[in-house]
Amino acid sequence: MKNISPSKPPLLVDENIPLGVISVLSRKGFDAKRIKPSSKDGQVFELAKSEERVLLTLDKHFLNKIKFPPKESSGIIFLKIHPPTIDSIIFLLKRLFNKINTPEFKGRLFIVSPFGLRIK
Repeated sequence: MKNISPSKPPLLVDENIPLGVISVLSRKGFDAKRIKPSSKDGQVFELAKSEERVLLTLDKHFLNKIKFPPKESSGIIFLKIHPPTIDSIIFLLKRLFNKINTPEFKGRLFIVSPFGLRIK
């Protein structure tokens, strides 16, 4: 059985997230894996599902609940932030992980912005 932290889900990090974010997450004890560059969205979604990882992305395509149904995933975190700096992303993720426990990510889409959190 996997060792699951209540606030540290395993993450699949999209290529549009700055590399420094993965370093910070790893130092904080997260199991964060970056996708291969130039992976297709469908491949990314399938990999996240097969490895039971929460997808972390800036890609608006993953907001399409028909093409990428959250209910079939371990969860999707879409960061709605501009510009997506390492500090701003880490700030938003810290706020999210302080509110949401790992089991609560499954099957849901989280839209995280400096203005709040929406869960679908």
